[in-house]
Amino acid sequence: MKLEREDRNGLTVITLATDKLVLANADEFKSQMVDIIRQGGHRLVLDCSGVETIDSRGLGVLISVMKSLGPDGAMALCGLTDHVRKVFGLTKLDQVFSVYEDRESAMEALSRA
Repeated sequence: MKLEREDRNGLTVITLATDKLVLANADEFKSQMVDIIRQGGHRLVLDCSGVETIDSRGLGVLISVMKSLGPDGAMALCGLTDHVRKVFGLTKLDQVFSVYEDRESAMEALSRA
């Protein structure tokens, strides 16, 4: 799985360059995210605008990544497609994650937190 990383103003912006976050690629995604966290990325904006499909394994990995950030870390998701937003709503994960319409809104919110 390819992730595009950009460090801006103390934030690490990650763009998922895939249309699926599912069982088949979730472990690779988690491994890459753990590497980013180990390199000091503790304030993450995750741009999911290209992700059309997410399953329970993908959701679980997002939760795991968020927990890996520790008490001083923060993570915001942005650009959820209609289908992914619906999955987050059905699972109530939209109440667990900070979700924003676009990258700029997510970055602004994390900068203030």
